[in-house]
Amino acid sequence: MKRAAGFIGEPPDDIKFELNTNFDLTTMQPEETRIVLEAWANFSALTTSEMREAMRRSGFAKLPDDQYLAEVKADKALKDLLGVGEGTQEESDNRSTVTSE
Repeated sequence: MKRAAGFIGEPPDDIKFELNTNFDLTTMQPEETRIVLEAWANFSALTTSEMREAMRRSGFAKLPDDQYLAEVKADKALKDLLGVGEGTQEESDNRSTVTSE
């Protein structure tokens, strides 16, 4: 790299670089994705930021954390308004029951 810097007229001692050591995250397998999500959701072993970083590095997530959180909040508000989403199993069963007359 120092020799290459000399060819383009840059001082060889000013070269800085960072090696990427996260090769596996760019090809995260479905099982690895599940483990990350379970560690975040079920065990609180990862913070939301850590989970999001892993998802971004794997290519599954694109949004920055602040935009993700804003959209989650908006989605929850919409679901609350529509009366869908999380609830008890009984509520879920009642919403999915179709009656015929």
